[in-house]
Amino acid sequence: HSGVITSSANGTSWDEQHVVGNWGADDGVGEMTRSTTNNNQWQITLTPSNYYGLGQTKLAYRLAFVFRNADGSRKGTGTTGDFEHGVVLENGDILYDVPVLKQITGLEEELPGFRYYPNPASGIIHFDGEIPGQIKVLELRTLKGEVVVHQSVANNSLSPLDISELPNGLYLLRIITEQKGYTLKVLVSR
Repeated sequence: HSGVITSSANGTSWDEQHVVGNWGADDGVGEMTRSTTNNNQWQITLTPSNYYGLGQTKLAYRLAFVFRNADGSRKGTGTTGDFEHGVVLENGDILYDVPVLKQITGLEEELPGFRYYPNPASGIIHFDGEIPGQIKVLELRTLKGEVVVHQSVANNSLSPLDISELPNGLYLLRIITEQKGYTLKVLVSR
């Protein structure tokens, strides 16, 4: 069976609401097909948001896989550790990092009509202008990567963001669409 990691790019806990297939059962759910070029390889083609039912607001940072034999009695094993674009955990779970199509860090050249203000901020951050594509999530993170605000986006419209309870400091504002991730700096100062 397989599922997704929706907590963070380094997360290892499966999102139990978005798993396809049944543990230890060869019931055809999520079934892979044999490769046409190598009989010892199996393949599946999927779009994570559709396949795992993530909707428009959840992001898949990683895909998580468990492989078992046909009767479900033995779990597949692999060498523990990192591989290109993923990791094999000690328990045998295989995590594949979902690539970000394009990461944007320069606002002016990429989004000339978009602005967020005030910055520095002490209470409410406002947004004006358009962001291309379907916005899925807005997050505010500490410089250590801790998510302090996670806001789903409805109707592709960013609501004002209340940061009045946050301690002073520099934060990273992440606006994630289906194709790009925008990272903007926000200084909270009172």
